[in-house]
Parts: sequence; C-alpha cells; structure tokens
Amino acid sequence: MLKGHRDIREEVRDAVHGPIELVCLDLVIYELGRLVRKGSSETSRSARLILDNLQKWKIREVPAPFGPRDVDLTLTIYALVQKTRTVAATADKALLEMLSKNGIQSIRPRSKSGLISSWTHLTRVRLK
Repeated sequence: MLKGHRDIREEVRDAVHGPIELVCLDLVIYELGRLVRKGSSETSRSARLILDNLQKWKIREVPAPFGPRDVDLTLTIYALVQKTRTVAATADKALLEMLSKNGIQSIRPRSKSGLISSWTHLTRVRLK
C-alpha cells in the first residue's frame, strides 16, 4: 500500500463511502516509533514511511482512552466507544481477528493494490 506512494486518503475514500475523518491514536504513533527502532528492515521502513507522512495525509492524532497500553486492545476499545461509525485500518492479522470478534469493521491492504473491507468478503477496491 505504501510502496507505490499512493494517496492513503483517496484509498480510504474509495473503500468507505460517506464523510470520513482519519485519526490515529497517540499510542499507535508510539508503537510505530518502536517498530522503526526494533522491527525487521521491511517493518521498520514501512513504519518510518507512515510516521513521515501522517501530517501530509492530514491524519489527526487523538489521545488513546485511559486504560490498557496494549495497542490492539486500545484500538478495539476506542472503536467500540465511538458514537459514529468507526472503521479500523490495519494489516495486523491478530488485530483484524479481534476487530471481527467485536463486530468492528476494518479495511486492510491487498497484497498488490487497493484495500479489502471486512463488511463484504468479496469487496475489493481497485485503485486507478
């Protein structure tokens, strides 16, 4: 998703219809920083690219809710307490499973291009 330097906002708009606001929990930003320092070379490179582009993509940083410092659990709790439709974007298989078990919609990158949404098994968004 990031290697082709595509516009993340456009990809999400294509996958999620209606008005959207992109936000990132401060705890996720902290975790990305940890991955830059301690992840494999590919993971580190991807995390660095995301951190470098958060402002460019106009993604607002929001404080994580009080409670656990486990990133996956915190993301799930955040999505559950929101009063508006919340769609989580991740490539983490364990987090995708946790979101699914809690009825939270998600989108994830396809291996080649575009995003796959959880609300339909066959929904694939093709990028231009």
